[in-house]
Amino acid sequence: MISSLVSNQSKIKFNYIQNINNIRFEEEIEKGLYRVSQELISNIIKHSGATTAEVKIIKKAKKLHISFKDNGVGISKSILNPEKPIGIGLKNIETRINYLSGTFMVNENINRGTEINIVVPLNTLVNA
Repeated sequence: MISSLVSNQSKIKFNYIQNINNIRFEEEIEKGLYRVSQELISNIIKHSGATTAEVKIIKKAKKLHISFKDNGVGISKSILNPEKPIGIGLKNIETRINYLSGTFMVNENINRGTEINIVVPLNTLVNA
């Protein structure tokens, strides 16, 4: 997915780390996380101004930990203000992750860039 979204004009170097080779998950989990990943990677490419980014997908026990980090301009604190509605893209991501009984967190405590962490429980593996 990363190579299909990153065009030759993109100057962002992506690092991809994972431990899920040859593992299949429930279809709803795969589809939901694919769409979330597409949105977050597209946001990095279009809005971050980053030069480097990292996507990490790690299966630990019965959970899938996914993180997206970049060294770009970061997300404005006004977007994350609980008293104001968040952007439609972030709201869609939050809705998808909630549907999967997962958690979605934007780390605001970094000096530069954005870090988003997602944890989704894995009830059933289709093929491990």
